[in-house]
Amino acid sequence: MKVLTFGLVLLLLMVPAAAFEIIRLDDGTVIRGEVKSQTDSTIVMESENLGLITIKRNRIVSSPVKDSEFDAKSVTRHLDADPIGHALVLMPTAFLPPKGSIVFRDFELLFLTLGYSPTATTSIVAGAMFPVSTEFNAITVGVKQGLYQNNAATTAVAVVGNVTVPVGTNINDAGFLWLASLVGSQRVAPGFNVHGAVGGIGAQGSGENVQGFSFGFGTDYRLTQNVKFLAEVLRGGVSFDPGSNATLINVGFRLHGERLSADICAMRPVGNNFTDVLFLPLINVGYRF
Repeated sequence: MKVLTFGLVLLLLMVPAAAFEIIRLDDGTVIRGEVKSQTDSTIVMESENLGLITIKRNRIVSSPVKDSEFDAKSVTRHLDADPIGHALVLMPTAFLPPKGSIVFRDFELLFLTLGYSPTATTSIVAGAMFPVSTEFNAITVGVKQGLYQNNAATTAVAVVGNVTVPVGTNINDAGFLWLASLVGSQRVAPGFNVHGAVGGIGAQGSGENVQGFSFGFGTDYRLTQNVKFLAEVLRGGVSFDPGSNATLINVGFRLHGERLSADICAMRPVGNNFTDVLFLPLINVGYRF
Protein backbone atom coordinates (compact mmCIF):
# COMPACT_ATOMS: atom_id res chain seq x y z
CA MET A 1 0.00 0.00 0.00
CA LYS A 2 2.85 2.37 0.85
CA VAL A 3 4.44 1.62 -2.51
CA LEU A 4 1.12 2.27 -4.29
CA THR A 5 0.61 5.56 -2.43
CA PHE A 6 4.15 6.68 -3.23
CA GLY A 7 3.59 5.82 -6.88
CA LEU A 8 0.38 7.87 -7.07
CA VAL A 9 2.08 10.87 -5.47
CA LEU A 10 4.98 10.57 -7.90
CA LEU A 11 2.54 10.36 -10.83
CA LEU A 12 0.73 13.51 -9.71
CA LEU A 13 4.00 15.37 -9.39
CA MET A 14 4.90 14.39 -12.93
CA VAL A 15 1.65 15.86 -14.34
CA PRO A 16 2.39 19.42 -15.51
CA ALA A 17 0.49 22.17 -13.73
CA ALA A 18 -1.81 24.46 -15.69
CA ALA A 19 0.08 27.24 -17.46
CA PHE A 20 -1.47 30.27 -15.78
CA GLU A 21 -1.13 33.60 -17.54
CA ILE A 22 -1.97 37.17 -16.63
CA ILE A 23 -3.77 39.86 -18.63
CA ARG A 24 -4.12 43.53 -17.70
CA LEU A 25 -7.19 45.53 -18.83
CA ASP A 26 -7.49 49.24 -19.56
CA ASP A 27 -9.38 49.90 -16.33
CA GLY A 28 -6.57 48.41 -14.23
CA THR A 29 -8.15 44.98 -13.74
CA VAL A 30 -5.65 42.10 -13.65
CA ILE A 31 -7.00 38.66 -14.65
CA ARG A 32 -5.07 35.47 -13.87
CA GLY A 33 -5.99 32.16 -15.43
CA GLU A 34 -5.48 29.74 -18.31
CA VAL A 35 -5.95 30.90 -21.92
CA LYS A 36 -8.31 28.45 -23.63
CA SER A 37 -8.62 30.00 -27.10
CA GLN A 38 -7.90 33.21 -29.01
CA THR A 39 -9.19 35.07 -32.05
CA ASP A 40 -8.28 38.40 -33.62
CA SER A 41 -10.88 40.15 -31.44
CA THR A 42 -11.23 38.07 -28.25
CA ILE A 43 -9.39 35.87 -25.76
CA VAL A 44 -11.24 33.13 -23.86
CA MET A 45 -9.73 32.54 -20.43
CA GLU A 46 -10.46 30.18 -17.54
CA SER A 47 -10.13 32.58 -14.63
CA GLU A 48 -9.32 31.44 -11.11
CA ASN A 49 -12.16 33.46 -9.61
CA LEU A 50 -14.58 34.15 -12.47
CA GLY A 51 -14.57 30.88 -14.39
CA LEU A 52 -14.70 30.89 -18.19
CA ILE A 53 -14.74 34.47 -19.51
CA THR A 54 -14.37 36.14 -22.90
CA ILE A 55 -12.21 39.26 -23.05
CA LYS A 56 -12.29 41.78 -25.91
CA ARG A 57 -8.81 42.53 -27.19
CA ASN A 58 -9.47 46.29 -27.38
CA ARG A 59 -9.79 46.25 -23.56
CA ILE A 60 -6.37 44.63 -23.11
CA VAL A 61 -3.37 46.88 -22.50
CA SER A 62 -0.82 44.10 -21.97
CA SER A 63 -0.68 40.76 -23.76
CA PRO A 64 -0.85 37.50 -21.79
CA VAL A 65 2.36 36.83 -19.87
CA LYS A 66 3.40 33.82 -17.85
CA ASP A 67 2.64 34.01 -14.15
CA SER A 68 6.32 33.70 -13.34
CA GLU A 69 7.16 36.63 -15.64
CA PHE A 70 4.50 38.99 -14.29
CA ASP A 71 5.77 42.06 -12.47
CA ALA A 72 2.84 43.34 -10.40
CA LYS A 73 4.82 46.34 -9.16
CA SER A 74 5.58 47.39 -12.73
CA VAL A 75 1.93 47.05 -13.74
CA THR A 76 0.75 49.21 -10.86
CA ARG A 77 3.54 51.72 -11.35
CA HIS A 78 2.97 52.39 -15.03
CA LEU A 79 -0.77 51.91 -15.46
CA ASP A 80 -2.32 54.74 -17.47
CA ALA A 81 -6.07 54.56 -17.94
CA ASP A 82 -6.13 57.64 -20.21
CA PRO A 83 -8.33 56.65 -23.21
CA ILE A 84 -6.33 58.92 -25.54
CA GLY A 85 -2.91 58.62 -23.91
CA HIS A 86 -1.49 58.16 -27.42
CA ALA A 87 -1.62 61.96 -27.86
CA LEU A 88 -1.00 65.18 -25.95
CA VAL A 89 -2.86 68.34 -26.98
CA LEU A 90 -1.75 68.29 -30.63
CA MET A 91 1.45 66.27 -30.49
CA PRO A 92 1.37 62.46 -30.85
CA THR A 93 3.14 60.22 -28.36
CA ALA A 94 4.87 56.94 -29.21
CA PHE A 95 2.23 54.95 -27.31
CA LEU A 96 -0.65 53.39 -29.24
CA PRO A 97 -4.24 52.43 -28.42
CA PRO A 98 -4.97 48.71 -27.82
CA LYS A 99 -5.61 46.49 -30.83
CA GLY A 100 -9.13 46.88 -32.19
CA SER A 101 -9.68 50.31 -30.60
CA ILE A 102 -11.74 52.98 -32.35
CA VAL A 103 -10.89 56.49 -31.16
CA PHE A 104 -12.90 59.63 -31.93
CA ARG A 105 -11.51 63.13 -31.33
CA ASP A 106 -13.13 66.51 -31.79
CA PHE A 107 -10.84 69.55 -31.97
CA GLU A 108 -12.51 72.89 -31.21
CA LEU A 109 -15.89 71.49 -32.35
CA LEU A 110 -14.56 71.99 -35.87
CA PHE A 111 -12.06 69.30 -36.87
CA LEU A 112 -13.22 65.72 -36.41
CA THR A 113 -10.97 62.65 -36.54
CA LEU A 114 -11.63 58.92 -36.30
CA GLY A 115 -8.84 56.41 -35.68
CA TYR A 116 -8.66 52.62 -35.79
CA SER A 117 -5.95 50.25 -34.56
CA PRO A 118 -5.91 47.07 -36.71
CA THR A 119 -2.97 45.77 -34.67
CA ALA A 120 -1.31 46.62 -31.37
CA THR A 121 1.47 48.47 -33.23
CA THR A 122 -0.47 50.28 -35.97
CA SER A 123 -3.01 53.10 -35.77
CA ILE A 124 -4.76 54.70 -38.77
CA VAL A 125 -6.62 58.00 -38.55
CA ALA A 126 -8.72 60.11 -40.91
CA GLY A 127 -10.27 63.50 -40.29
CA ALA A 128 -12.04 66.47 -41.84
CA MET A 129 -13.39 69.83 -40.83
CA PHE A 130 -17.03 70.12 -39.87
CA PRO A 131 -18.81 71.06 -43.15
CA VAL A 132 -19.47 74.71 -42.37
CA SER A 133 -18.86 75.97 -45.92
CA THR A 134 -18.63 74.41 -49.38
CA GLU A 135 -15.81 76.81 -50.26
CA PHE A 136 -13.15 75.29 -48.04
CA ASN A 137 -12.47 72.14 -46.08
CA ALA A 138 -9.44 70.04 -45.19
CA ILE A 139 -9.12 66.26 -45.20
CA THR A 140 -6.34 64.51 -43.28
CA VAL A 141 -5.18 60.90 -43.44
CA GLY A 142 -2.42 59.61 -41.17
CA VAL A 143 -0.78 56.54 -39.70
CA LYS A 144 1.28 55.78 -36.59
CA GLN A 145 3.52 52.71 -36.63
CA GLY A 146 5.13 51.47 -33.46
CA LEU A 147 8.79 50.48 -33.83
CA TYR A 148 9.69 49.51 -30.27
CA GLN A 149 8.14 49.12 -26.84
CA ASN A 150 9.74 47.39 -23.87
CA ASN A 151 7.95 44.75 -21.81
CA ALA A 152 7.08 47.17 -19.03
CA ALA A 153 5.54 49.60 -21.57
CA THR A 154 7.68 52.42 -20.18
CA THR A 155 9.69 53.18 -23.34
CA ALA A 156 8.32 53.40 -26.86
CA VAL A 157 9.39 54.62 -30.31
CA ALA A 158 7.08 55.16 -33.29
CA VAL A 159 6.92 56.87 -36.68
CA VAL A 160 3.99 59.15 -37.49
CA GLY A 161 3.00 60.53 -40.87
CA ASN A 162 0.00 62.37 -42.26
CA VAL A 163 -1.16 64.19 -45.37
CA THR A 164 -3.63 67.10 -45.35
CA VAL A 165 -5.43 68.12 -48.54
CA PRO A 166 -7.58 71.28 -48.85
CA VAL A 167 -10.85 70.75 -50.75
CA GLY A 168 -13.78 72.98 -51.72
CA THR A 169 -15.44 74.86 -54.55
CA ASN A 170 -12.81 77.63 -54.43
CA ILE A 171 -9.82 75.27 -54.20
CA ASN A 172 -7.96 74.65 -57.44
CA ASP A 173 -4.75 72.61 -57.45
CA ALA A 174 -3.95 73.73 -53.94
CA GLY A 175 -1.60 70.82 -53.38
CA PHE A 176 -1.17 69.20 -49.99
CA LEU A 177 0.70 69.45 -46.71
CA TRP A 178 2.66 66.47 -45.36
CA LEU A 179 4.25 65.85 -41.99
CA ALA A 180 6.47 62.94 -40.92
CA SER A 181 8.06 62.49 -37.50
CA LEU A 182 9.99 60.04 -35.37
CA VAL A 183 8.45 60.05 -31.88
CA GLY A 184 9.86 58.74 -28.61
CA SER A 185 8.12 58.44 -25.24
CA GLN A 186 9.43 57.61 -21.78
CA ARG A 187 7.55 56.97 -18.53
CA VAL A 188 9.98 58.63 -16.11
CA ALA A 189 8.01 58.09 -12.90
CA PRO A 190 4.51 57.05 -11.88
CA GLY A 191 2.14 59.38 -13.74
CA PHE A 192 4.97 61.39 -15.33
CA ASN A 193 5.80 60.95 -19.03
CA VAL A 194 8.02 62.87 -21.47
CA HIS A 195 7.80 62.83 -25.25
CA GLY A 196 9.90 64.11 -28.13
CA ALA A 197 9.39 64.25 -31.89
CA VAL A 198 11.63 65.25 -34.78
CA GLY A 199 10.85 65.21 -38.49
CA GLY A 200 9.95 67.25 -41.52
CA ILE A 201 7.06 69.14 -43.05
CA GLY A 202 6.40 70.02 -46.66
CA ALA A 203 3.88 71.75 -48.93
CA GLN A 204 3.58 70.38 -52.45
CA GLY A 205 1.49 71.36 -55.46
CA SER A 206 0.44 74.48 -57.43
CA GLY A 207 4.06 75.02 -58.39
CA GLU A 208 5.06 74.98 -54.73
CA ASN A 209 7.74 72.69 -53.37
CA VAL A 210 8.71 73.77 -49.86
CA GLN A 211 10.11 71.69 -47.03
CA GLY A 212 10.93 72.57 -43.46
CA PHE A 213 12.10 71.15 -40.15
CA SER A 214 9.61 70.07 -37.51
CA PHE A 215 10.13 69.17 -33.87
CA GLY A 216 8.15 68.85 -30.69
CA PHE A 217 8.65 68.26 -26.99
CA GLY A 218 5.93 67.50 -24.49
CA THR A 219 5.07 66.09 -21.11
CA ASP A 220 2.04 64.88 -19.19
CA TYR A 221 1.81 64.66 -15.42
CA ARG A 222 -0.99 62.91 -13.54
CA LEU A 223 -2.41 65.14 -10.79
CA THR A 224 -5.19 62.74 -9.71
CA GLN A 225 -6.58 59.48 -11.03
CA ASN A 226 -8.70 61.34 -13.58
CA VAL A 227 -6.81 64.63 -14.14
CA LYS A 228 -3.61 65.23 -16.10
CA PHE A 229 -1.50 68.31 -16.73
CA LEU A 230 -0.35 68.62 -20.37
CA ALA A 231 2.35 70.79 -21.90
CA GLU A 232 4.06 70.84 -25.29
CA VAL A 233 6.16 72.98 -27.60
CA LEU A 234 5.75 72.54 -31.37
CA ARG A 235 7.79 74.02 -34.19
CA GLY A 236 6.68 73.44 -37.78
CA GLY A 237 3.63 71.49 -38.79
CA VAL A 238 1.40 74.37 -37.75
CA SER A 239 0.45 75.95 -41.11
CA PHE A 240 0.65 75.59 -44.88
CA ASP A 241 3.87 77.63 -44.78
CA PRO A 242 6.70 75.30 -43.68
CA GLY A 243 9.11 78.20 -43.72
CA SER A 244 7.15 80.25 -41.21
CA ASN A 245 8.71 81.07 -37.87
CA ALA A 246 5.61 80.11 -35.88
CA THR A 247 6.08 78.11 -32.70
CA LEU A 248 3.22 76.86 -30.55
CA ILE A 249 3.32 76.51 -26.77
CA ASN A 250 0.30 74.59 -25.45
CA VAL A 251 -0.57 74.00 -21.79
CA GLY A 252 -3.72 72.65 -20.20
CA PHE A 253 -5.53 69.89 -18.37
CA ARG A 254 -7.16 66.62 -19.38
CA LEU A 255 -10.14 65.29 -17.46
CA HIS A 256 -10.91 61.68 -18.33
CA GLY A 257 -12.52 58.42 -17.37
CA GLU A 258 -11.97 55.00 -18.92
CA ARG A 259 -13.53 55.97 -22.28
CA LEU A 260 -14.23 59.71 -22.41
CA SER A 261 -11.76 62.60 -22.12
CA ALA A 262 -11.85 66.39 -22.40
CA ASP A 263 -8.87 68.74 -22.83
CA ILE A 264 -9.12 72.35 -21.67
CA CYS A 265 -5.96 74.09 -22.87
CA ALA A 266 -4.43 77.36 -23.95
CA MET A 267 -2.31 77.91 -27.08
CA ARG A 268 0.40 80.56 -27.21
CA PRO A 269 1.70 81.26 -30.73
CA VAL A 270 5.21 82.73 -30.74
CA GLY A 271 6.52 84.63 -33.76
CA ASN A 272 6.66 87.96 -35.57
CA ASN A 273 3.03 87.71 -36.66
CA PHE A 274 1.66 86.95 -33.18
CA THR A 275 3.02 89.78 -31.02
CA ASP A 276 -0.51 90.83 -30.00
CA VAL A 277 -1.76 87.31 -29.21
CA LEU A 278 -1.67 86.24 -25.57
CA PHE A 279 -3.49 82.86 -25.51
CA LEU A 280 -5.97 81.09 -27.73
CA PRO A 281 -8.41 78.60 -26.16
CA LEU A 282 -8.23 74.92 -27.11
CA ILE A 283 -11.00 72.46 -26.28
CA ASN A 284 -10.60 68.85 -27.39
CA VAL A 285 -12.90 65.93 -26.68
CA GLY A 286 -12.00 62.27 -27.17
CA TYR A 287 -13.77 58.94 -26.86
CA ARG A 288 -12.35 55.41 -27.22
CA PHE A 289 -14.82 52.68 -28.14
